[in-house]
Amino acid sequence: MGDLRKKYYGVNEHMTKICPICDKESEVELLGPYRNRHELFGDKRLFICKECSFIFVNPMPTADELDWYYKNVWLKDEVIVESSREAELTYQLQANERVEYISRHIDLMGKNIKILDVGSGYGYLIDAFKRSSRPDMSFYATDPNHENVLRLKAKGARAFADVGEIGEYNFDLITICFVLEHIGEPLKFMGSIMKYIKKGGHLFVDVPERDDTFKDILEPHVGVYTLKSLKTMADKLGLKTVHIIGHGVIRNKIIDKSYLRHNILERIIGAGIRYLDHINMGDRISNLYKRHMLYKQFQFDKEGIDRWWIRVILQKP
Repeated sequence: MGDLRKKYYGVNEHMTKICPICDKESEVELLGPYRNRHELFGDKRLFICKECSFIFVNPMPTADELDWYYKNVWLKDEVIVESSREAELTYQLQANERVEYISRHIDLMGKNIKILDVGSGYGYLIDAFKRSSRPDMSFYATDPNHENVLRLKAKGARAFADVGEIGEYNFDLITICFVLEHIGEPLKFMGSIMKYIKKGGHLFVDVPERDDTFKDILEPHVGVYTLKSLKTMADKLGLKTVHIIGHGVIRNKIIDKSYLRHNILERIIGAGIRYLDHINMGDRISNLYKRHMLYKQFQFDKEGIDRWWIRVILQKP
């Protein structure tokens, strides 16, 4: 394998690079080329840090390049960002399970609970918190997309393009869902977030787990997480790990081609249900079926190791 790396990538099996989690030169191993669509991510490679198991892109796009990409490319590419009724229901169910997980490990029944959702997108997590009927919650949210900021404000959240614009501190809970994998300097980013959490407050992070092993196109994720790399980051930031676990379907099933074929059959059946929707028949049955199939496919409520994504709850001492 070392000879192949030298032949195709011009590097040795043993080398050192700055690991974004360790924040120092660490011994890394080349995993292979970065799988992309847009030229911004061309000619890049994936490396894994042997110390903390964090996987990262090198050379890393600059913060300005990533900002330009998200404002001009990302949401317009439906190969990368799926837009459908099934995708929307998936995000809703996933948000519901996030709230259930958070509620099992954090007491949110106090008065005037302040929650900040960083990178809130369409606000699915805020909707899920509201559906849980927990009283005395105020919601703040950030998203770089102007249209999303307007959507979030319409939901009753105090929404901003950037955390620095909020002007509020002492949050009881800050949630960061499917954001860190897009950040080139995660340690610096998380450090900047910590000042907004009150003493004893909590931080909830949700990231894909080793999605380099099953995604055909990794773009635009510039960091790939493992349980070890998330725990290492928490320790470096001086945060207490309240709970950390893998969630979703076992990752080997995602990689397995027979599992993918099975899901294709489910989609064919789902097409028949969508036809019932179209002719206004069986709406309740259709929704129950879709929920059943999505839970069967993604297993939002299952915990274990080597899963689809990782959830961690951290506490500021």
